[in-house]
Amino acid sequence: MNPVVSNWDDEYARLSRAASQLRSNNNGGGGQQQQQQQQQSVLVGLERLKGQLNVTLSRMIPPAEASRRRVLVDNLSRQIGGMGGGDADLLGFNNSDNNDNNNNNNNNSTQSSSSTGAGGESLLLSRSAQALKRQDDMIDELAGGVARLKNQTHLIHEETGLHNRLIGEMNEDVELAQTNIEAETSRALKLKEDRSIW
Repeated sequence: MNPVVSNWDDEYARLSRAASQLRSNNNGGGGQQQQQQQQQSVLVGLERLKGQLNVTLSRMIPPAEASRRRVLVDNLSRQIGGMGGGDADLLGFNNSDNNDNNNNNNNNSTQSSSSTGAGGESLLLSRSAQALKRQDDMIDELAGGVARLKNQTHLIHEETGLHNRLIGEMNEDVELAQTNIEAETSRALKLKEDRSIW
């Protein structure tokens, strides 16, 4: 595999693990500021990967593969952005908060903005759930591919063992044939000498 593609894959895997840790830390609490910094770092890394994909990688891999990788990066960006803080505003996840700030002047508008915030929150949760489901589906597909690769590897191993056994048997047969030929040659030479005496 091309080292540039391999490096891209390694970096994406690292960012995906970091995102997973952020999600688990987000559920368990923790330092808000540190979490936002980690979130920002992951988002910057994802933007860098997307840039590499658009500039360099898209010339090295098939278009379908480039498209699949874009979807992976976009989904991970949405998940990270959907946790709140960081660049979530840039990704369009906190638009309901802007509505809330604009409508805080009277009680009716406050009630309206609260319901909008709740709707936005449920929309955000729905998007996050969809993104996680897509990621789970991709992981399941990857696991299926790994299982198929494992089966093929076992078949190759068995076939290689069979070939080695056949080659060993052929070596034995060739050695036996060579011994027989040498014996026949020796007997023919002996017969020739015996007949030349008469």
